[in-house]
Amino acid sequence: MKIKYLNVKAWLLGITSAVLGINVGCDRNSIVSEYGCPEVTYRVSGRVTNGTGNGISGIDVCHGDTTDAEGRYNTTVWDNFPGDTIEVEFRDIDGAEHGSYEDTLVRVGTNDVELHGADGHWYLGSGEVHLDVTMREKIEHQ
Repeated sequence: MKIKYLNVKAWLLGITSAVLGINVGCDRNSIVSEYGCPEVTYRVSGRVTNGTGNGISGIDVCHGDTTDAEGRYNTTVWDNFPGDTIEVEFRDIDGAEHGSYEDTLVRVGTNDVELHGADGHWYLGSGEVHLDVTMREKIEHQ
């Protein structure tokens, strides 16, 4: 009887929350963007090099763009709920073709980035960030 009462109570709480527009969820590790959330667009560009300063081609930047033959890249990062930093991830996806490098995650401070093109509402504008990265070679364990 007590279990049935708790199930009905949980169901009523869920329905009431939905009617009031309260988002109820269990995943605390992800932020879901909803209509009306502030957003900033950052154009991130730079060069990816190895320890000797040579450009590395074939590096995936932010899951979509890759570096060219000289290690240069140009990508877009959208930031919902803008904060003080954005994360830019670099992954070696071509295997050993141009060397093997460790994945690199870089947090970039955005407090000093000048934003342009805000719409006066939720879109806070866009800014440009220059980021050069040196990736470490993977050490093969035998």
